Amino acid sequence: MPVHAVIQIGSNLFRALLLREDVRFDRFQPFAAGSLVGVAVGGPLAMALPAFGLEAIIGAFALYCVWGPPLPARSTSRGGFATLGLAASFATMFAGATGPLVAPVVRASCPDRKSTVATHAALMTWQHGVKIVAFGLLGFAYVPYLPLVGAMLVFGLLGTWCGRLLLDRMPERGFRVVFDGVLTLLALRLLFEAARQAR
Repeated sequence: MPVHAVIQIGSNLFRALLLREDVRFDRFQPFAAGSLVGVAVGGPLAMALPAFGLEAIIGAFALYCVWGPPLPARSTSRGGFATLGLAASFATMFAGATGPLVAPVVRASCPDRKSTVATHAALMTWQHGVKIVAFGLLGFAYVPYLPLVGAMLVFGLLGTWCGRLLLDRMPERGFRVVFDGVLTLLALRLLFEAARQAR
């Protein structure tokens, strides 16, 4: 998970910079504050609890958001984003992949595809940055993984650049269909992994 955080911060930071004018900073600020609390609480417990329970919760939540009724207005308010930051950052210390937990709420609060992608990237950049610091303070040694991280960062940047070109050409309706489809696949994968680990 610490190595995953370093790789993810590279792609998300580059994406957020490319789309910086579309980031909803009114949602970033409360999310960032909640994240500090979530990591502070989750960090000391990260090595002691199994991840599969949280993975199952994240997967089920993502499926509900895509296929269930619309999220209530309070979940996309500033207070809702503070709670989301706390919950997602607590969970990411165990489960790692919390993008599917954050993405549906971001989508519901953003008016178009660019603000959705930009805001999600900014939130994930902050969350992974805080997580990197937390794992470092807990004693994780990043140096042995630098060659792997460096190679993956390069390819992540190339993928992000290609994705930006595709985003510029994609119609809004097409983006929503692809977004929901990818989120559904990620959620199902989390549920499958959780079931496999629970055996």
